[in-house]
Amino acid sequence: RIRPDGGVARLRAEGRPVGLALDYDGTLTPIVSKPGAARLSPRVRRWLKWLGLRRGVTVAIVSGRRLEDASRRVGVPNLTCVGLHGLERRWRGGRVEWVWRRTDVARVEQLARWVTARAPFLDGWRLDRKGPAVGFHHRGFTRSVVLRLKRTVARACRSHPGPWRLIDNSRTLEVTAVAVHKGDAI
Repeated sequence: RIRPDGGVARLRAEGRPVGLALDYDGTLTPIVSKPGAARLSPRVRRWLKWLGLRRGVTVAIVSGRRLEDASRRVGVPNLTCVGLHGLERRWRGGRVEWVWRRTDVARVEQLARWVTARAPFLDGWRLDRKGPAVGFHHRGFTRSVVLRLKRTVARACRSHPGPWRLIDNSRTLEVTAVAVHKGDAI
């Protein structure tokens, strides 16, 4: 665990540059049952502001959320912010870059409709449309239902023109229309 009064200050005192890539959900904020309820604590926000003002320190917030949502939730200038697993990027200094095309949004919407039509077994699930990406939230479902969802989404990706990137995390299966990863962006 790096704290402003410890690791970062020590590394900077040694003249070494510091780069931190921090995910919003599950790292900067706890995982919550409804993603919209995830809130950055005032203490963490102060820490990020402190880091953002340090010379030789680069902080990148990486998220599966849309860029504007992640940026708004963090609310700290001078940080690099990566949204949609690398599809949207705002670099320190303000330059914004999108690694997707308008046609990708239509492809994702078509894939989401295909999955929805074939997944009546998912009672109470939530679909999170994010433009060139879509999230199939499966919090609280049994393992067998989650496996059926994963098979259905994989089948959708095989039957629709790609490229696609499947991101399988513990509570959501996400599909992006461009094969990028959070690590590619930073």
